[in-house]
Amino acid sequence: MIGDFQLPRFPMVKKWYTCPHCGKNLLIYDNTAKCCGIYIRCRQCKRTVEVRI
Repeated sequence: MIGDFQLPRFPMVKKWYTCPHCGKNLLIYDNTAKCCGIYIRCRQCKRTVEVRI
């Protein structure tokens, strides 16, 4: 069946993941990224942020 086959998604758009507290850019991700349970410390406000994409 042709309808069950999925083509792989290619990265087309890159975006910045920003700190929800101060708005500083933390990391770059693309439209194929999937992430949860990753923690990054913001350099500006010194808070730990969980990355959910």
